[in-house]
Amino acid sequence: MKRKRSVMLLTTIALLGAFSMSAAAAAYPAYTYSFKYGSASPCPAPYNAQSILSGADMKLTPLSNAQDLFFDQSTHRLFIADTGNSRVILYNTGTGQTEIITSFWDEQGKEQALSQPQGVYCNQNGDIAIADTGNKRIVVLNREYQLLRILSKPQSEFISDRVEFTPTKLIIDRSGRVFCISAGINEGMLEFSETGEFVGFSGANKVITNPIELLWKKLSSQEQNEGAIQFVPTEFSNLDVDASGFIYTTTATVDQYNPARSFPVRKQNTAGTNVLIYPEGYYPIGDLEYPTKEGDIKGPSSFIDVSVRDNGMMYCLDSKRGRIFVYNSTGDLLYTFGGLGDVFGAFKQPVSLTYGGDRLYVLDAVANHVTVFNATMFGNLVETADLQQRRGEYDDAFHNWQKVLQLDSNYELAYMGIGRIQLQQGEYREAMNSFRLAQNRSYYSKAFEVYRAQAFAKNIGWFVSGTAVFLGMLFVWLHWGKKRALSKGRLSAGPFVKSIRFAFYCMTHPFDGFYDLKKEKRGSYKTAFLICALFWITLVIQRQATGFIFNPNIPEDINILLLLCGVAVVVFLWCITNWSITTLMSGEGTFGNIFMATSYALMPYIVIHIPLALISRLMTESEAMIYQGISVVSFIWTGFLLFAAMLSIHQYTAGKTILSILATALGMGIILFLCVLFFNLIQQLFSFGYNIYNEIIFRI
Repeated sequence: MKRKRSVMLLTTIALLGAFSMSAAAAAYPAYTYSFKYGSASPCPAPYNAQSILSGADMKLTPLSNAQDLFFDQSTHRLFIADTGNSRVILYNTGTGQTEIITSFWDEQGKEQALSQPQGVYCNQNGDIAIADTGNKRIVVLNREYQLLRILSKPQSEFISDRVEFTPTKLIIDRSGRVFCISAGINEGMLEFSETGEFVGFSGANKVITNPIELLWKKLSSQEQNEGAIQFVPTEFSNLDVDASGFIYTTTATVDQYNPARSFPVRKQNTAGTNVLIYPEGYYPIGDLEYPTKEGDIKGPSSFIDVSVRDNGMMYCLDSKRGRIFVYNSTGDLLYTFGGLGDVFGAFKQPVSLTYGGDRLYVLDAVANHVTVFNATMFGNLVETADLQQRRGEYDDAFHNWQKVLQLDSNYELAYMGIGRIQLQQGEYREAMNSFRLAQNRSYYSKAFEVYRAQAFAKNIGWFVSGTAVFLGMLFVWLHWGKKRALSKGRLSAGPFVKSIRFAFYCMTHPFDGFYDLKKEKRGSYKTAFLICALFWITLVIQRQATGFIFNPNIPEDINILLLLCGVAVVVFLWCITNWSITTLMSGEGTFGNIFMATSYALMPYIVIHIPLALISRLMTESEAMIYQGISVVSFIWTGFLLFAAMLSIHQYTAGKTILSILATALGMGIILFLCVLFFNLIQQLFSFGYNIYNEIIFRI
């Protein structure tokens, strides 16, 4: 009996532990973004909150509105700019010893107190740079905390006398140069030499303009422009420097509808040029999905800090939603975690982060503590595999990527890493499968191009023989079989076959063909419905059979019935709207004429896109111009046939035909808008009635 109770007790403890772990994980859900679906994809937690570091833990008074963090790898000290207490804290994470800097002795031997410092940094030589924000200066101390120099407001024609020097964030490199951000100065980072002289500005953000506002500004008078909002560069929010001397900056204020224009994260060389490598079509901007109008937290991510490791990995802090985005050195998003809240591991107002000693530290200005994160097995495997692959340790990276997939089979970056290794090792077919799973069409095309060349060289004999046999059979049919069939009367066609042939005739003789369709009644409703069905089948084939390189759709997610309904609705809506419009414009075509002519006009799209979808499976990305060119031809041909059809059946001039087509398109838009409005009204009425019903039931 006792054993049974012990087992039950252990089971209960295990369940409670599992629940507490899941609750902690829910405090900072982890995810990445899927290339396949273009949306957030959950992943295992890469980091778990380990502990909280408060003033009491460091045997100090509580922190007060602390604003900056820095970790010194050589001494394992965590620097905290405790702004509200006007001090800088140096906490040794190994020994637990704490030192504080509240003042220093100047050259005259007078004690100078710090005032609300908002930034702190330490270089490899042990020199400490402090943004003494309240005193509007930068203080540089050596490793014994003795004054090296004080940097005050520089004299420059680009800095107005009315603008104060208010340093907030800064770095100091190995040589002693200081780069800082000053509130109210948007020309870029201020650079000071190792002797304290002002060198100039570096790497200003580009001015982001709204085209409509820019046009209005040009049309306005000088007096109106003076009172209007000025277009100026946005200020940097924070900065860091890597082991190679490249400076990384973050920008918190970005374009709401196109954050990539603002380059929220930049890697700048000595000339101030952004040299950060971006993945094709993707930029380190934080969340790719976010509300723009509704919701408590609107707009894109707001990066206020970045911490760069020696291996180039970037940790970016989003103050808007309390999330941490981790990117590798090539700008690929590895994962995202963190969030706002009151539970352990969440933040109230995160303001800074730093990585050091295999831990991630995040400073919370409202909670007045530092949250310490440790990497999980998943996080360690991803970071290790990524680093090994960039070092050329392909075998080790391959095995680690496979371990990552055991933890998360949907992690596309692992498939990408495996595919690159297979491509490097000449396993092109396997690499194609990996790149398909990673949804990377560019690398898939590279592997397929080599695989296609190898397959063609290996089977060139079969290819030449098959081509010769096909051409021979075609020649025999055209010059012997067809004549024999005609002599025996086998090609005598019925009305339906003639109608099919007439559809092809309309493709090459549109004006005569559509005139005969109406006057000679050479078309048929049966053929028109068949062409519409073939058009639907063509759309299905396009989405299902087009080569992976040219197919943006996900074949398994395609709903063919919904596609059928879409074709039926669009064709019907076009015909009914065009008939209504042309009736008012003295058009001669009936609804039946319009339907048959519209259906026959779809023939080029069908004839071109079915073989094009199949041929695209043999094409590479370098041949995209051919694919796109053929596709454009089909659209132009179809559009021209539609124009010729409307002109012929309504007996319009060219100008009147174009006007009727535009009016039809506008009418279709109005009808769709009214339908949406109607269904929305019905939904609201239903919701209103349901609420009244619930209220009556509750009252009774």
